[in-house]
Amino acid sequence: MLKKYIQRANLVERISFTFTNKINVLEKLELINDEKLTNAARVYFYRMPHLHIQMAVFATREKSTFIDISRGTGSVPEMIAIGEDYIKKNIRWRVVIEKSMQRDEIPEIPVVAIREALMNSFCHRNYRSTQNNEIAIYSNRVEIYNPGTFPEELSPHEFIKGGGHSIKRNPKIADLMYYVKDIENFGTGIKKISDTCRNAGVKVEFRIEKLGFSVIFYRDEIHQNIEPEIDSMQTLSYEQRISMILEFCVQPRTLKEIQDFAGIKTRQNFSKMYLTPLLNSGKLRMTHPDNPNDKR
Repeated sequence: MLKKYIQRANLVERISFTFTNKINVLEKLELINDEKLTNAARVYFYRMPHLHIQMAVFATREKSTFIDISRGTGSVPEMIAIGEDYIKKNIRWRVVIEKSMQRDEIPEIPVVAIREALMNSFCHRNYRSTQNNEIAIYSNRVEIYNPGTFPEELSPHEFIKGGGHSIKRNPKIADLMYYVKDIENFGTGIKKISDTCRNAGVKVEFRIEKLGFSVIFYRDEIHQNIEPEIDSMQTLSYEQRISMILEFCVQPRTLKEIQDFAGIKTRQNFSKMYLTPLLNSGKLRMTHPDNPNDKR
């Protein structure tokens, strides 16, 4: 990881020395203190077991029924990559074919803004907190949360206007991100997210929480009144939904529990789309086949 990091920093010309050996490089980066790794080195280059990124996709606008839940661990760059990949897989993309017949896939939220929000969330989080960085994907928004309070007496609006100055909660981590050009040391992250979303026609909100900070990207909800009913797993393919339901049913579930998990409002549509095909194929079995009306 250290070798790859130095190669990236050399490529963008923000570090002039090359990799020799790990001790020498860590000393030049000022990441060793009293012959021990600094905290910044430990979280940036090492997989700290207590650091995670918590991720979930919810069926509605609320934290009620979830479609997927996952957790990633690793070094800071690895968790940023895990979070970015998770969001990209669970948002909608549209295809645009140019006159040259070139096929472009456009995400509903700019990936540049997503990546910037994730990098900022790890750059400014409170690493002494027992809370995790979080990604919550709802039907109408994507929230990226970090357990790190916003600088007192400042507001995100000042940074959106370009008047805010960089305030580093974790200066060494900020330096490491700067050397590989992941961030700039001028407090431009919020402005970059805001400008990118405005140009893409995406509403974004920066919310100061009691114990942290959230970046919220708003999505267009899809509403259709045609049959079959559009279920809450609309971001997934039918095969993926089936797989999720079967995984959910590893433990015995009631029909109502499965229907709620699938996000289908009417029993008729749920049976037609999921329950009957799964029972007929043998992939799903009744807990009490001799008594189909059993409440269990």
